[in-house]
Amino acid sequence: GSRLRSCSFKNIKIVLSDFSGVILNKNRFTNVHFKKCVFYAAIFRDCRFKNCTFEKCIFINTNTESLNHSILDCSKKYNFYEMKIPDDLKDQLTEYRNIPILQKNRLLHLKGGRINTATLFILLSKISKYKLLNGLKKIYIEEQSKVKILSTFKLLEEIKNLVDTNTAFKQNNGALPHPIERLDSLMSKLPRFHNKHIEKRKYSNSLLAKSISSKVRFSNKTFFNVNLR
Repeated sequence: GSRLRSCSFKNIKIVLSDFSGVILNKNRFTNVHFKKCVFYAAIFRDCRFKNCTFEKCIFINTNTESLNHSILDCSKKYNFYEMKIPDDLKDQLTEYRNIPILQKNRLLHLKGGRINTATLFILLSKISKYKLLNGLKKIYIEEQSKVKILSTFKLLEEIKNLVDTNTAFKQNNGALPHPIERLDSLMSKLPRFHNKHIEKRKYSNSLLAKSISSKVRFSNKTFFNVNLR
């Protein structure tokens, strides 16, 4: 994972981003809003938080002692080291192990070909195994999606969009929903940014130029779909 040391985050929104294995050392967070982010085996060391919120975030095997528990009310925390994965699901996920983009972002498999149990745990807690496999096939085998997917929640969002669209296609006897209806449906699932002072730009991997960053200041921006693992 990446290392962030003595960095300052001020008036930031971080959405659908992955902090797996990230070491956060002596960082300052002021008015930072985290939404649908994953913290898997992340480490907080002497970090300071002021007026920060974590909305629908998931913490897995992560020390949250330095966080005020009141700001974690809308998030979930888990501690586990083993997840029993059915053999048939393991076999079905094998075909995705050598796909270049998945090798790079390690969403489904870690180094050595081990399944990323954190990602799988989150996905299967939100969707069925059938929907998961159907969505992965559409995204990575049939290449129906043109969206850049760097985080667990972004993958979940895209699977839902593709599978739901396909279901609507069948229900309408082969006719896709009206374009306006599809647009409204998609827009309703996107995060809403109401602060007019926050720059409405989307950042993918531009948050970090290097895996190790020190004394960097981030302010008045929105980071979307960032993978820091």
